Amino acid sequence: MSNFAKITPIDLGNKPNKATVLTLASGVYTTVATNGAGSATYGVHFKMKERQDKYLIVLKNNTSGGGAATVVATIKGGNSGKWGAGDLAVSIESGKIAIIQIESGCFKNETPNAAMKALAGYDDSSTEDMKGDVVITAPSAGIDVAVIKGVF
Repeated sequence: MSNFAKITPIDLGNKPNKATVLTLASGVYTTVATNGAGSATYGVHFKMKERQDKYLIVLKNNTSGGGAATVVATIKGGNSGKWGAGDLAVSIESGKIAIIQIESGCFKNETPNAAMKALAGYDDSSTEDMKGDVVITAPSAGIDVAVIKGVF
């Protein structure tokens, strides 16, 4: 079992010529969770099931306090060889929302990834190998994440 929160993407379907209205209520967000390590990293992960899928990742900074608490969330780079991208760091000011469109080839782990498995807080006996997963990390629990799959 992972300590990072697992997200099920909201699937808008394949409707390129139709209007789709999606109201992002508070219930569609998942808060990043600690990996349980002594020096905790917080994060979420989700499965990308198909090739060439497009996703919107909605990152909401819920940190509060006196002053601007900017948080840097990181979409971890995938391991798909020629399509794999480096990590994508996204700065989000307190109370703000960032929306990032990604394609499956850049951030998806095409093969088992021991480093991502350890980062997400899986123990060695877990059968989860992070194949097909995208991992998003943050330095605190103040980030909420929603993932939307569709044609954009």
